[in-house]
Formats: sequence, C-alpha cells, structure tokens
Amino acid sequence: MEEENSFQKTNINWYPGHMAKTKRLISENINLIDLVYEVVDARMPYSSKIKDIDTYIKSKPRILVMTKTDLCDMKETNKWVKFYESKGYKVVLLDLEHNKNLNELYKATDMIMEDFSKKNIDKGLLNRRLRILIVGIPNAGKSTLINRLVGKKATNVGNMPGVTKNLNWIRINEKFELLDTPGILWPKLEENNVALNLASLTAIKEEILPLYDVVEYILRTLLKYYPNALKDRYGIDTVEEDFIETLEVIGKRRGCLIKGGEIDYDKVISIIINEIKSGIIKGIKDSCDTLEISVTDGYLVDNTSIKINTNYNTDEIIYYEGIPLQSLEGIRNLKRKSNTPSDIKDINLINKYLELNPLALAYLGDSVYEVYIRRYLIDKGITKVNDLTKSAKDYVSAKSQSKILNKLIDTNFLTEDELEIVRRGRNSKSHKAPKNTDIITYKYATGFECLIGYLYLQNNNDRIKLIMKEIIGD
Repeated sequence: MEEENSFQKTNINWYPGHMAKTKRLISENINLIDLVYEVVDARMPYSSKIKDIDTYIKSKPRILVMTKTDLCDMKETNKWVKFYESKGYKVVLLDLEHNKNLNELYKATDMIMEDFSKKNIDKGLLNRRLRILIVGIPNAGKSTLINRLVGKKATNVGNMPGVTKNLNWIRINEKFELLDTPGILWPKLEENNVALNLASLTAIKEEILPLYDVVEYILRTLLKYYPNALKDRYGIDTVEEDFIETLEVIGKRRGCLIKGGEIDYDKVISIIINEIKSGIIKGIKDSCDTLEISVTDGYLVDNTSIKINTNYNTDEIIYYEGIPLQSLEGIRNLKRKSNTPSDIKDINLINKYLELNPLALAYLGDSVYEVYIRRYLIDKGITKVNDLTKSAKDYVSAKSQSKILNKLIDTNFLTEDELEIVRRGRNSKSHKAPKNTDIITYKYATGFECLIGYLYLQNNNDRIKLIMKEIIGD
C-alpha cells in the first residue's frame, strides 16, 4: 500500500478504571499465587500479550496459554510458539471451542505442581491446593477456559471486552484453584499494529477506533495474507485504492441497500466486523513486524505515516518555462523531463503541495469554502447573524458538502486531476466523524474540502469560482 493509504499513527488511551484497579489487586495478592496462566489469542500472539505483565506478576512460574487455535493460521502460530519457547515460556495451545488439548494444560500444571509439592515437603509444610492466577486481555478466552476447567458455567462468557469485572477465586478440583481477573490492557496503545489488531478482534471496544478504518485494515490484510478467504467470503480479489468502492461492491453482493438503491455502508461494515468477531473467517493471523524474527503477527499491514510539510508560501506561483503548473499530469511530465538544479527546485516546491497531509488540505479548504459561502450569503442581502448561520448550514455541513461532491462527480464536472485530489482526501485516515454524521458522508465532505484547499494553494481561484458557480447556480 502506498503512503496515502497507510494508517494514521494511533495513540489510544483506553484504560478503564477497573483495569488499573485489577493490576493493583494482582500486585497486592501476588504473594498468594503459585502459578500464572497468561492467556493470549493464537491469532495475534504478539498483540494480545500484555506488555507490562512482568511488573506485577514478578517472577512467578508461568504457562502461556494460546486459545482460539481453531481460528488461527497454525503454520504462523507455531512459529510464535517456537519464539516464546526460546524465551523460556512453557506454551500450551488450546481449542476451547471443541475442548481439545485441555489435558496438555493439566500435564503442564501437574509438572509445576510436583515441584511445588516437593518444596512444601522439604519445608515440612502440608500440601495445599495450587493457587493459579489467570490473566489476559479482554476477549482472549479466559472465561471460556475457566468454564472448561470447571466443567460447568463458572463465569460469564461474552464476545465483548469487560465481561468480568472483579477478582474471583474459583475452585477447579482438589488440586488447584484459580484467581480469575478482568481483562486488562496497558495504559497506551502506541503501536498502530497492536491497536488495529485488538480492535479487529474486539479486544477493545468498537467505538475506540473508527470502524471504517478497522474494516479497511481487515480487508487489506486479508488481501495481503489470505486472498482466497477474501475471494470466497466477499467475492472480491482486490481492495481498491479508493476503499469506498470496495465497500460498494460488497454491499451490492450482500444486498446492503437502503431506499433509492444506495449502499448501507454501516451495515456492510457491521457484517465484516461481526464475521471476524464470530470466527466465520478462520485460519488467520495478525501482522506485526516489531520482532527481530521473520514472523508476522496478525491483522496489520505495514504502516508508513503520510508526510506532512507545512512550510509552504501560498503567494508563490509555480512556473515552468513561463507556464503556471496547476495540473498533476503536468507535474508528472515535469518530473520526467527534469535534470537541472532549477527544475529540481521547482519540483521540490510542487511536492510541498502534493505531500501535504490531505487532512491539512481539507482544514484549509474548509475555511476557504466557508469564506466564499459567507460572502455569497451577504451579497444576497442576508445580514442578520442568526439567519446567516442557518443559511450557511445548507452549504457547509458535512451532509451538504457530500451531496455537492457527488453532484460534481456524477455530472463529470471534475477533471481527472481533481478527482485524484478528492480520492486522497476521501481516503485520508481521520478520527471519528462528528455526531449525527456517518463516516462515509464525512469522508466525502473531507474529499470536497481537500479539493478546495488544493486549488487555493495552487492560486487557481478561477477554478474555485467555477465550482462555486456550479454549487450556487448564480
């Protein structure tokens, strides 16, 4: 994927109070614990492993329990098993859905228990039950594991983070008992890979990251690692650079239509999220390149931040051989012909506009467009502030801008170069859409603002005026 399709750097601070409380309680009770079951999702063995766990379980013996092996890519998961074993972990793979390999966990626990019992005998102490702490991120399978161990429903099981809220002691049998804990994360999810992996597999609440971005991430990763799954499930063999086009194809195939035959994008996004959550799509991994071994961990494509260059002078007009350059195709031709220092200087100046973050272009375009609209309304004779504000909403709201852009596209009013700028803006990675605005409408509005910002930086005011004429009709 090119830079403009890369995912925006994520720095999430979703750290509910009960997680901080849980870590504190674990630290207070750790001296009572003999063994730790650290539960991770086999589809994302890196992303689902708690980053700061060693700070509060100290040096207690540990078994790394990889759950959901029925849903993972075992070839890749086995690479992670070898990696963690090389770091000294005892790793057990479990298919809890079909209750497979539970005996392997019992065996591993018995081995540690033998050593525990021997130490007690040497100290002249009576044998007691082994006390096991079970810990992991939300929705990693801890509750399901406990229920399998107990043989009945001992804890609530859900497919949403935050089902378990308190620390609870649960007796498994006469040999050992468990201290169950709520799912916990670490204070900051600073790695894009990890944040998107966790969001894709619902380890963090869905509203924390824009679902549009999560779904785009899922489909692009399926294309990269599991194109057959993408083809079989959604009937597509590529993910378009303009991701909305891909959602449209899937929406039509799945019958996600609303009145007028338009695509219900929210329904398309919900279907994809739920099919990953429910395990309909199996044999997958997440993708993470942060380790020093050639193993991929999960659902993530490589992330490269979009370059941002704001050191431009809006008074400069770019000329080549006496002709102002306002065409992307003209710029490409210039690049192909350039070989002199003067040409290179011109190209570098042009790149200040082309490499500008689309969201920065939209930020500028929003202001420019609003000035045009305000001037138009005042020229119409509207002078009361309240009336101006109400009238402006018909033009400057996200819904209005989205309709305007769609009209410009449908009537073939925009040039190919302008459409390219629109696509850049529409595909930019933004945070959540404003309230009462769906994400697709918001992205179309961003594409429109990006176009206006770009034309303004090009000093192409004549083209802006033509667009305004098309919008206003005067």
